[in-house]
Amino acid sequence: MKALFAGSFDPVTTGHLNLIMRASRMFEEVVVAVMINPAKKTALSKEKRMELLKKCTGHLNNVKIVEEDGLTVDAAWKHDCGVLVRGIRNGKDTDYEIELEYYNKRLSPALETVYLSTKPELMHVSSTRVKELILFGRDVKGLVPELIREEVEELLSK
Repeated sequence: MKALFAGSFDPVTTGHLNLIMRASRMFEEVVVAVMINPAKKTALSKEKRMELLKKCTGHLNNVKIVEEDGLTVDAAWKHDCGVLVRGIRNGKDTDYEIELEYYNKRLSPALETVYLSTKPELMHVSSTRVKELILFGRDVKGLVPELIREEVEELLSK
């Protein structure tokens, strides 16, 4: 079975990577979709976000990185995925994800959603906070995959 994990990944964090790695052990293939969210202003280009994700997931043979700009349910069907993988860090995420699942089910009743709770040590990691820390010249070690940390720090400190 194929699963879709969608997000803006601006930038990819250790939390994102942990979820991708866990999903790759659960599903035959995981399609990671770099989405364009019109409600979010991104700091990194779509191309750069895809490049960074590819670097971080290159060792995972069953993970494919794609770009999408529509609805997540449409991306899932486009890539023949019957499952959406979603990460949950806290109660706020839970409320948001349950509401999102309601609308996804209205649009695509056969599409299932699997929630993966974040590891406790990663539950406060967010792309927004990573960008803020870098903006103020603070350390993001452990928050961004080490393989791309220096590159992300350089890109976002400008």
